[in-house]
Amino acid sequence: MRTWSVESSWTTAHTSPEGSRLSRAAMAGSRLGTSRSCQIAGYVRSVPVSPSGRRAPAGLTRRVPLAVDSRSSLASGTTAHDLRSRPMTLTATPATDPTPRLAEISASGRSTGSLSTAVRARQFGFVVAEPASFGGTDEGPNPIEYLLGSLNGCVTVVVETVAAELGVAVEGVETHATGTLDLRGFAGTADVSPHFQTLTLTVTLTTTAGPGELAELQAQVLRRCPVFNLVRDAGVDLREVWQVRPAA
Repeated sequence: MRTWSVESSWTTAHTSPEGSRLSRAAMAGSRLGTSRSCQIAGYVRSVPVSPSGRRAPAGLTRRVPLAVDSRSSLASGTTAHDLRSRPMTLTATPATDPTPRLAEISASGRSTGSLSTAVRARQFGFVVAEPASFGGTDEGPNPIEYLLGSLNGCVTVVVETVAAELGVAVEGVETHATGTLDLRGFAGTADVSPHFQTLTLTVTLTTTAGPGELAELQAQVLRRCPVFNLVRDAGVDLREVWQVRPAA
């Protein structure tokens, strides 16, 4: 097994080192075959998977409402920054748009030898490489590290977007993603998936938002984040932990 870890952060000037976990809640889902559990800031949710171990196709499962316990606790002795967020309306049913809005995104790559690739995306360029221990030049992150970084960045974008829509004041977002691969899949020496066996995503928010606002924010972020859903729909054992750092 090999484990990769990538973290990123976005923050403003007001932060506090004290943190606290969100309250517990139960998240229920229907099952096809068996199910695997994902921890979401003390939340436990059932993710439908097929008997083969992969996530069941969306058309074969039935979504049920989430049951949320609104209790929470913040670290004692902290001073909350006076943030006045707009009143928020919880969305029981997401708005629907019947017209597809398709966006095409592309990137190109050119081998530069020694397992390295020069990648172009719009006006940006970056190098994808492998460490020397894997036969590469170590001149850039490897593809798996870029994927973890993409997950971090995508979650941050969606958190900021949803928070603005809901009027939830979020001063900072920090993310950390760690994934574990079974290298036998890549080597072709065992009948195991070459992608992540497990992946843990930790999201730390600097905010004075209440538990109801945070529960709605989390639910929408997990539903709307493209990279998070890409990984989850691949059948990865994906675990999320959300934490709160009270704003100074």
